[in-house]
Amino acid sequence: MHDTMLDEDSHIIGFQTRVLMKNMRKAFEDIQYETFPDQTAVSHGWVVGYLYRHRDEEIYQKDLEKVCHMAPSSITAMVKSLEKSGLIRREAVAEDARLKRIVITEAGERFHDRTIENFNRLEAIAGEGISEKEMDSFFDILIRINRNLKNFRKEAEGAKYS
Repeated sequence: MHDTMLDEDSHIIGFQTRVLMKNMRKAFEDIQYETFPDQTAVSHGWVVGYLYRHRDEEIYQKDLEKVCHMAPSSITAMVKSLEKSGLIRREAVAEDARLKRIVITEAGERFHDRTIENFNRLEAIAGEGISEKEMDSFFDILIRINRNLKNFRKEAEGAKYS
């Protein structure tokens, strides 16, 4: 199966999903850049979205490190950039002067809303010319592939420690 050339017609799940993710990301970057030519990187949208969804909670830099699976230095740079852009602010915590909670600003909420619109636009572009029935089948298959891989990983983890 894998002795064939890897090209856009290859029937190799891993290759096609990797190419799909790369194309989705690049298209989303293009759409975001149209909307926010002077704004932060696309990955920052995930952080702003997380802060938006958790705006009623106290969120700290350590929380973002865990959620984003990023190194502390990378999150520090991202937080500084988001703060400079006015999308978030850091607020001191009364109980511990060393802690600064991260809060989304009104500008950050507007950025989030436009990013969601852009994401919906990307989904429409990606699904163009594909029927609802075909999309349902596509998602059913993706879900089953993911389930297969999760089950395999659980079994592999169990075998490691047996």
